[in-house]
Amino acid sequence: MTTSKLVDAQSYSMLNKEQKAAYDELKKIIDGWAHLSEAQKQWLDEACLLRYLRARKFKAKKAKEMLVGTMNWRVEEKPHHIPHTAIYSQATHLSNYVHGVDKHGHPICYMRFERDPPGFSSEEKLKYIKFNLEESLRIMDRNAAIYPGVEKLIYIIDLNGFSMTAPGADTGIASKWGDMLQNHYPERLYKAYLVNYPTIFSFFWRIVSAFMDKVTVEKVHWCNKAPGEKMQQYFLEQGFDLDLLEKPFGGKLDPLKKPNLIGHDDYEDVHHISVKGEKTA
Repeated sequence: MTTSKLVDAQSYSMLNKEQKAAYDELKKIIDGWAHLSEAQKQWLDEACLLRYLRARKFKAKKAKEMLVGTMNWRVEEKPHHIPHTAIYSQATHLSNYVHGVDKHGHPICYMRFERDPPGFSSEEKLKYIKFNLEESLRIMDRNAAIYPGVEKLIYIIDLNGFSMTAPGADTGIASKWGDMLQNHYPERLYKAYLVNYPTIFSFFWRIVSAFMDKVTVEKVHWCNKAPGEKMQQYFLEQGFDLDLLEKPFGGKLDPLKKPNLIGHDDYEDVHHISVKGEKTA
């Protein structure tokens, strides 16, 4: 269903006087960077600058430092150029994948703890998380005509089978994932839903959330509804389209049975090109 309303994105015309001044200051800094390619200029578009400004409370110099940090991180990590071959063996376990959208068009990324595959290092698991973050951005771009202005994704994190001794209960991975979201994908998280969690998970969360900023923590919602009608009603009230929500969580969408990847191999990703930023002083 097509909507004309901008869901997440701001535009310059929507800013107040102080915010416009901050945007103009940041834009002037960016325009002073020499040797930016056309693809790099596209990456540094109005929406991108506004996300970084919002993340830094419209402090232009702090937003610039954050942008430079992301640019250099993307050059080093190349999350947008992770090939299928690097993550496909993990993807076959369907422990972490993007499938469907909510009624506003936010891509839904599922994390299924009980499917956490053995035999993969922390770095390999983080690479898979990066791939799916980028996959969500590709879906936003692909769906832009249907859902204009969507800039954020949703996580549904199914903690069925969680225990503190399980290999997947890695505070290091969870902390690094939170750091990536905050510092390199600012204003990209819409909401994260924790479902089917045991009581013991609250102790794990206490450790992980200590490394997250308050804004990110406030986007995490604890769904204590049992699978079935109560969980279905919960997600309906949260703004989900049941036709696009997987059945285990009260929706009508059949769960994925095999990986369904776009990936950079099949998609011209000009909006998320890595660029080498100017070093901060």
